[in-house]
Amino acid sequence: MKKILTLFALAAACLCSASAQEFVYQIGKESKHADPEMIYNGHYLGMHNGLDCWITQSEKGTNIFVRNRDWQVVHLDSNLVPVGTLELPLTSRAQHLASVMQGSRTAALLVDSSSDERTLILKYVVDMDSMRLVGDKFDTVNDFTYSDDDHCMVWAATSPDGNHIALVSVIEFTKTKKYTANITMFNSAFEQEWNRQYALNSTEQVYVDNTGRIVTLGVEEDGETQHFIFNILDAVESDSYDISIKCDRVLNMRILNIIGPHVVCAGLFSPVTSDPKEGLIGGVVGMAFNLDSTNVTGFSMRPFQNEDMNIFMNKKTKKIQREQTQTFIVPVDIAPTAFGGAMAAGKNYTQNRINNNGTISSAYRAIGLHIVAVDTNGNIKWVRNIRRNDFTDEEKEELNVSLVPTEDQIFLLKTENRKYPSHYDIAKDAPELEIGDKANIVLYSISNDGDVKKTLVEHKTKHHLLAVDTRANGTMLLLTKRGSKTRMAKLTH
Repeated sequence: MKKILTLFALAAACLCSASAQEFVYQIGKESKHADPEMIYNGHYLGMHNGLDCWITQSEKGTNIFVRNRDWQVVHLDSNLVPVGTLELPLTSRAQHLASVMQGSRTAALLVDSSSDERTLILKYVVDMDSMRLVGDKFDTVNDFTYSDDDHCMVWAATSPDGNHIALVSVIEFTKTKKYTANITMFNSAFEQEWNRQYALNSTEQVYVDNTGRIVTLGVEEDGETQHFIFNILDAVESDSYDISIKCDRVLNMRILNIIGPHVVCAGLFSPVTSDPKEGLIGGVVGMAFNLDSTNVTGFSMRPFQNEDMNIFMNKKTKKIQREQTQTFIVPVDIAPTAFGGAMAAGKNYTQNRINNNGTISSAYRAIGLHIVAVDTNGNIKWVRNIRRNDFTDEEKEELNVSLVPTEDQIFLLKTENRKYPSHYDIAKDAPELEIGDKANIVLYSISNDGDVKKTLVEHKTKHHLLAVDTRANGTMLLLTKRGSKTRMAKLTH
């Protein structure tokens, strides 16, 4: 207990030194029970009987996890010690689609597409008090079979309030060039509300709002024209809208939020004159689609500017760059906001090298963060840059950063080199941080108007941030790693 109090005092000192007394930071003990892979794969469910719960998967074969990699529902205390677990049978090759916890029950959808000719969608409902499957069984929602030349794609989305879970499945038949689309809606207890087979045009993103309406988005290129295809689905009907805009090539378009009738989206663009194989990114895109008028009400493209390029290249901001495009720029996280939504993009890439014995090893790098905010009219409200220069020789998931939305601001949490200034400053290039070295855990607060403040959460720690989950009351759970040990800290605003 004395050690925990000492850690708490140190953490409080770090926060006060950054003029952020409104934050309270409590650190739990290090744990060997929850391995890092569990955190990488974890999906936070919520609190039950005073314990935090996740659905997750690991191969470590610890006292939490079985050796066949089945997914499990796990109760963990504040020191990441397991208090209750339940293995979900036949899920070792499955992927998580969606999960919710309502009251004393958790429900989850998983998809097993390990076979070339079959896709299984499985549903599990867990009684969290007894930690048993309800009815001592699980259900097969869909069992799709097809030839090995065909393709099956599956998406799931949960409404912000957790009351609606949409499942969208599409099978493309290569020889006949036809497809079937199956759409199912569940309530928060994972009881089926409706099921339909609708014609569904190009789909890359699926979103369901609090009314139970499903919106999907796909982007197709036709020469110098981009087609933005919105499908709107409910229990009664489906409609598809193809919006054509003559512009640069749009990539990685994301649905950030739905506010009333406004579908707010953000993405990246590549110059239409460039070779797609080069992977050049020239800036960010904002868009809004109105569900009532079924028109795009706003479309904005913002090219990268000199400061943005220097952030991605890790150069001083005064450096003049002739080129205005960059490679390896990808979205790293998104967040809904009161005014629309925000997307963080970064330069993330893999470096491969051939060792003396002929084997290949990889290092993962992340340089710069570029955050773009989009309003309900599709306007780019602001962009903000944050320095980053991190690498790891282990898992690329170690380079994750997290956006946490609140009503009046966005929090960005990350690990960074301890030589960074304690206040928000991007003028100088960033020193390199190898994940595992002593570092700072920091929080950037970005207001809805784009004002940025920096808070030093933890100073000179060998723990680095793996993930951030948020309780219903707004408490942020910071999950970190030091070597093979993990830890959870609570950050309250």
